Amino acid sequence: MIGIAKIVGLVLVGGVSTSVAVATVADTSEVDQGVVERVIDGDTVDVTIDGAVQRVRLLNIDTPETVDPEQPVQCLGPEATEFLEGLLPAGTAVTLEYDDERTDRFDRTLAGVFTPDGALVNAEIARQGLAEAVIVGDNDRFYPPVEQARSEAVAAGRGLYSPDVACTVPAQVRAVTAATDSVPAIDAQASASDLDATAAAAATAAATALGLEQAFGDGRLGIAWSALPAAEQASLAGGPAGYTGPRCYAPGGKTWRPC
Repeated sequence: MIGIAKIVGLVLVGGVSTSVAVATVADTSEVDQGVVERVIDGDTVDVTIDGAVQRVRLLNIDTPETVDPEQPVQCLGPEATEFLEGLLPAGTAVTLEYDDERTDRFDRTLAGVFTPDGALVNAEIARQGLAEAVIVGDNDRFYPPVEQARSEAVAAGRGLYSPDVACTVPAQVRAVTAATDSVPAIDAQASASDLDATAAAAATAAATALGLEQAFGDGRLGIAWSALPAAEQASLAGGPAGYTGPRCYAPGGKTWRPC
């Protein structure tokens, strides 16, 4: 197993949280067949198994929040939900496979979900750049394919890793850079109007940078934080510089450690 300790929750520094506490231990050799009833959000779906509807939380991914009444809708949250709805429309037959813990404290079933053609849904969401790869507790069975898919999204600049989607960190960093670069240089012969233009441009750049800083500080970036380079994440979150492996988070905390 990749994980070395049971961590009963996950809190990303950007403010999104997913509590997946240990409730029962699963038999990882067990497989269930079910039918999708409806999609709840980007990483949660209702599935009918043996005549009973079970709420299924997809393992080893975390998508931006859309349904938590205590949090705003986060960057690309609706898009993650829409993608999952397209991948698993109501009536889709699915196969569920499990890891160390079968359910969480919310009585959600924890599973890897497979389509009829054998695609791992968990990984497909990450491949679109709509989810971060995470490990909670000892549930790391699906982490390798999810992380590989996420790496593809990073390389392609998709979803949360796209500089062309205004709410992502890459896009906001690019906006700050562009605003800064737009500040004209001042020379000794600058006129009053030139000085005014420079001051206005500098004020715009400062406001743009301050907006990004505040969004980071108050959690409005949510899971879009995951698009930051690993070295920057380590610096801001207190982890080891240059670390690029899986990160485990304790509930309520804003620091992580290697799993």
